[in-house]
Amino acid sequence: MLNLYEDIRSKKHYNKFEIGGLLFAEYKCPLEEKFVDIWTHTHYLVHVVTGKKTWHTTDGSFAAEAGQTLYFKKGAAIVEQFFN
Repeated sequence: MLNLYEDIRSKKHYNKFEIGGLLFAEYKCPLEEKFVDIWTHTHYLVHVVTGKKTWHTTDGSFAAEAGQTLYFKKGAAIVEQFFN
């Protein structure tokens, strides 16, 4: 399972900056799998620039398309990607 926060924080190929304890990053998903298991020990916001994704969490399933922003509590999720 991918630790999203640590992966983004430790790799240099993300456009990112930190202010205090906040991490801001541009994440262009390089993964080609339809389903990706992720987890993080921090809460996070996701803004979808293009495409469509669905997050499956213990609280339910949440879909987002281009221009939408979602807030997620820390924990695990399965992210479903749509390749159109």
